Amino acid sequence: GGAKIKGTKIMTLREAIDEYCLGKTGEEVDFCFESALGSLPFFLDGNEEALFDAAVRRSKAELAMLIEAAAEAVRICDRILSGTVKDEDADFLRRARKTCESALLYPLINNYGVSDIAEAVSRLRLSQSDPLSGVKQQRLAFDAIRGAGLYLSGLEFGL
Repeated sequence: GGAKIKGTKIMTLREAIDEYCLGKTGEEVDFCFESALGSLPFFLDGNEEALFDAAVRRSKAELAMLIEAAAEAVRICDRILSGTVKDEDADFLRRARKTCESALLYPLINNYGVSDIAEAVSRLRLSQSDPLSGVKQQRLAFDAIRGAGLYLSGLEFGL
């Protein structure tokens, strides 16, 4: 069994072990997956590569907007928690959430960030006597989104 992947050599598991794990002499060999992967041809044709490049550039721009929106939302939540509330705060936090959720990379950011704050958010949800519980939850979420966005923005996409 296995998948037929364009640009790869079709072989049995036994052949793969013999060639890449034991080598020609039958002795164990070190296999560098990164160099083997680098030797494969690029799988996208020119048009697909251009679309991919555009999507990565768009994602980087969205990521910058997401990071800024989340950072500003954290600042607003901190201000609200310190006792200063402005009429436009709720609208801004809604818009910031929509900005974050509309980003192409948001599902990845959400999965990355949510695991870090899930327990704290659960505790806040249980503390129904705290009138600022919702703001505290939003602050945790926006801070996690900002942190995940910063992490992702530091990664290289190989372009």
